[in-house]
Amino acid sequence: MPSFEYESVVRGHHKYKAIWSPIVGEELEVCREPENRYDRHAVALKKRGSVVGHVPRENSKIMFEFMASGGRITCRVRKLGNGLEVPCVYVFSGNKTLLAKTKKSFRK
Repeated sequence: MPSFEYESVVRGHHKYKAIWSPIVGEELEVCREPENRYDRHAVALKKRGSVVGHVPRENSKIMFEFMASGGRITCRVRKLGNGLEVPCVYVFSGNKTLLAKTKKSFRK
C-alpha cells in the first residue's frame, strides 16, 4: 500500500507520563476522537488502548479527515522529548489520490 511519512510530535505527554514512558522506535495507535470536547477534530495517540497524547492541533483536522476517508496512520517515536512533546514520525497509508491530497494539505 502506498504511504508517506510526516515528522512531527506527540503533544501532551506531560499529562500521560504516569501511564506511558516513550521508547524510541515504538509505534502508537492513531485514532480519531470526535467526542473530544475541546476539539471536534482531535486525534488521540494510544498505547494498549489508553490515550498517551494527541496530534498537534494544527495538524489534527487534516489527519482526522484523512482517517475518515479510509486512510490509516501510525505513529513511531523518533527520539525522546522534553516532557511536553515527543518527536515522532506519522506514517500515512492509503490510496494514491488520498495520499496526494493529504500531502498537499501539509504543504499549505
